[in-house]
Amino acid sequence: VLSAHGHPDQMFRPDHQPFVIPSLPSGRHLRLDIISTWGDPHYVGLSGIELFAEKGHPIELSAEAISAEPADINILPGYGNDPRTIDKLVDGANRTCDDLHVWLAPYTT
Repeated sequence: VLSAHGHPDQMFRPDHQPFVIPSLPSGRHLRLDIISTWGDPHYVGLSGIELFAEKGHPIELSAEAISAEPADINILPGYGNDPRTIDKLVDGANRTCDDLHVWLAPYTT
């Protein structure tokens, strides 16, 4: 969770290290480090990821192109068939609370 502190292009992490969001980042790999949750100490989830090209066109992502560590809650004892898997991040249903279209994983620090 990042918060702005007076400068629109500069944000600060919870450890107070500055983080500047680049205007037009480029590259072949994108890594997201989730450093906190919205209050749940055990789980983290997302409903989708969208990436856009320089001219604003969506970049198509396949489920095979993304990964997570840990992958999802199916790694926990008692789970195994939970539908909240990483492929849901690119299924196009981003504005949802439907368990069939979200990803959930154990939160590890």
